[in-house]
Amino acid sequence: MKKPIKVVTTANYVVEDYKNPPKRNIVAWRKKKVGSHVLTLAILNKKGDRGGKTVVTSIWHPKTERKTSSSKVQAILNRINAKKRVSK
Repeated sequence: MKKPIKVVTTANYVVEDYKNPPKRNIVAWRKKKVGSHVLTLAILNKKGDRGGKTVVTSIWHPKTERKTSSSKVQAILNRINAKKRVSK
C-alpha cells in the first residue's frame, strides 16, 4: 500500500492524497465512485494489461465511515465523530 503524502478534510470527505505521476506521462484524469468512496485516477500513456495504465492519486473517504485501514484517516474520523457526540 502506498503511503499518503497528506490527509485533508473537506465538507463531506476525508481525502488521502498520494504522489502524482509526472505530468508528461498523464493522458487523462478520472474520478471513480467505489461504494461510498471516490477514487481519483490518473491514466498514463504507458500500456498496461488492457490498454492504458491507471494510478490512484487520491482516495476520498466519507465522514460517515466507521472504520478504515489507514491510521491517519481513522484518527481524523474518530475526532470528527467525537465532536459530533459532544455537540449533541
